[in-house]
Amino acid sequence: MTNKTDKKCMRVNEVDITCYCAGDGNDTIVLLHGAVVDSAMLSWAEAIPLLSSQYQVIAPDLPGYGASDRIDGEYTLSFYTDIVKGIIEALGGQTSHPGWTVLRRWDMPEHGANLPGAY
Repeated sequence: MTNKTDKKCMRVNEVDITCYCAGDGNDTIVLLHGAVVDSAMLSWAEAIPLLSSQYQVIAPDLPGYGASDRIDGEYTLSFYTDIVKGIIEALGGQTSHPGWTVLRRWDMPEHGANLPGAY
């Protein structure tokens, strides 16, 4: 990966997923967007280039959002957890590796205003 953001498509648990990837760092950050009307690039477009100078950055459009598939079933926390694990594994990572960080916008209400593209 480079500092240029690449669009990658993959199939995870029978769902077509679109991810935006950048950076060459040893550690990887997975950026998860919020809900309602959202997508990876809507949430993280400004942050990806900044973070990719030091990290591998992966920002997926979660199922039901952006360019990823919609499903007929329920969108549960367990469903999304399995999808994120599948994305990490599909891109060559191990979900237990300490070099992988998952950053969700809803985890950081007090810090969000300091991140580009965060609310």
